[in-house]
Amino acid sequence: MNTPIIYYVNLGFAWLLVFMSIWGYTTILRHTRQKMIFWLFFGIAWMLLGISHIFTIGGTATGVWYMMALRIGGYVFMVISILSLMMHVVNRDSLS
Repeated sequence: MNTPIIYYVNLGFAWLLVFMSIWGYTTILRHTRQKMIFWLFFGIAWMLLGISHIFTIGGTATGVWYMMALRIGGYVFMVISILSLMMHVVNRDSLS
């Protein structure tokens, strides 16, 4: 099977974003003692998308229900992470 290079690029960026979100969460926690759950949801979203890229590169047939579930789950967690960040900003601004 000849896998296009774009799948490898997407896979690399997805896992890079997973590691960056873990790093962001731990760095902010260490310096400010704030648990910004946004970073964890963001990491979960990209982890699910990264797993779907692994299945795509591995030759899993597209259109299989778990590929769809992984990608939909990734996008759902992305929306949750954005809403979590918005709630954090609104709550922080309302306390000032």
